[in-house]
Amino acid sequence: MNSTLKYVGFLALLLIQSISISAAQDDFWGDLSKKKYINADFVLEKLGNLDRYQEFYEKTLSEIRNEYISEAKQLLEAGATGAEAMKMVASFDNRASARREEIFNFDIGKSIARFVRIGLDSLYNTHLTYNGSRLLTFTRNNPRYQPTLGFGPIMSGSGVVYATLSIEDRRTGDVFTVYEMAHISKVDALGRSLALKLFHNVHRTRFPLEVKTNNVDKNVFHLQRPLKFGAPTSYRNQAQRAQRMCQRRGMRLPTISEMEDFFMDGIYGGGVGQASRKSGWAATRLSQPYYVNDVFYKGTNSQNRPAINFSLNYLCVEEVIWSWR
Repeated sequence: MNSTLKYVGFLALLLIQSISISAAQDDFWGDLSKKKYINADFVLEKLGNLDRYQEFYEKTLSEIRNEYISEAKQLLEAGATGAEAMKMVASFDNRASARREEIFNFDIGKSIARFVRIGLDSLYNTHLTYNGSRLLTFTRNNPRYQPTLGFGPIMSGSGVVYATLSIEDRRTGDVFTVYEMAHISKVDALGRSLALKLFHNVHRTRFPLEVKTNNVDKNVFHLQRPLKFGAPTSYRNQAQRAQRMCQRRGMRLPTISEMEDFFMDGIYGGGVGQASRKSGWAATRLSQPYYVNDVFYKGTNSQNRPAINFSLNYLCVEEVIWSWR
């Protein structure tokens, strides 16, 4: 009997380990226990002025033609010849475009790229990651991943810049891309925001997550799709709905105490981020469903109805209890 129990326990342990291993994989990055080396030299690409695209494509060819004719007519009335007028119209347009290009040059792209690298270093100094090591490193020593930074203005006169950071896996050809925009005076924030999205993609907690406490192994699942409530619904009704979603899968909601542990670990330490006032997490106290966020950090199951468009996140816990003899 004892040998049978040990054999069954061994098989269950293998199953749990396989779940844990799969959680350390990513479709783009692959094995997340190994370091990823990214080229420190970014490929820079100047992207189009979205405002000029809008200006051009919102007008018909006749409207554009009429604008040039109108400008030429004014110059003719001022005494210019036909050929001179057309040259001057083209020259004004070219000078305006050249001036914009002179200001919006590759130095801006270099600055954004520099702040991406600085931002990533800062994030590793700030956050304790789940596996305790740095996975992303910029290098010039035969890196596997090549970053390309595209940047361009969004709207003339607004000073807003948009940027795309694409990471190409040179072995597979796969590409991962993040996007951000900011005022041109805040290119440092723009670069740091791109770094945060890159860091988040690699180091966020991945589910299912294995948690061990004494003689109980807990497999924690996050379905990634929070419950959305388009009409005012009470905290209790929201939490009850999340509880039913877990029970239908043979699992349970975490307790408030367990959620406190997840909040302390944080989203980069094997836990989750604490929800804001516009959202929350479902948890239980004495098997009763509660609603937890930064306002009700000890939980509430009030029948009061929160504002419309609240979203409720929830984890489902599956327990495997060991009985060794």
